[in-house]
Amino acid sequence: EGDAARGSGVAFVDGEGSGASLRGISVVNAAGGATGGGALRIGPAADGRPSSPTILDCVFADSAAPSGGGASIGGGSARLTDVTFARNRATAGGGGGVDVQAAEAAADVTFENVVVVNNTAEADAAGAGGGAGVRVGGGSSLRLSGGRVAGNRAAWATARFCAGGCAPAPQDGGGLLIGGGATATVDGAAVEDNECDGAGGGVRVGSGGSRLT
Repeated sequence: EGDAARGSGVAFVDGEGSGASLRGISVVNAAGGATGGGALRIGPAADGRPSSPTILDCVFADSAAPSGGGASIGGGSARLTDVTFARNRATAGGGGGVDVQAAEAAADVTFENVVVVNNTAEADAAGAGGGAGVRVGGGSSLRLSGGRVAGNRAAWATARFCAGGCAPAPQDGGGLLIGGGATATVDGAAVEDNECDGAGGGVRVGSGGSRLT
């Protein structure tokens, strides 16, 4: 289901349940709007009902958005299996590959054999960003079973936001950034060869009760 008004390549924003699925497609060179999610956006309906689709055997690549360059997931219980996020870019926020946040309620997301590679995240003018592979916040939870998070890079866009000589704001979590009371459970997933100019080239666990298990 497309959502041109919001800018994402594919969007689930009508309170879809797990019976709504996307299988076997590639979304490339897409651009997301202010709500985030360049190639894929999963968010609540206008009346607040969460969207919880099933995404299978898909590729989301070479796309961009202010946050969630590959995908933005706001609330709901989406399940992604055998999905690849590659070479996506968050241009003014976090989650170069995927950004998982709360909407009306916290998200509870499952990744099975998901590959998140070579994505980038640049902070906004206030210095907020990080999590070039995956950013998880807002008390949400993410389970990663198998798969790989590799070759992602988080940095502050100094040339764009700091031309007047301001101090840079180093960005955390090259692979995974877990903050805002969020929880990530990693079971057999490889997190390797990621980098950032702040703390946690591989994984950064923030404050506020955030946890990695």
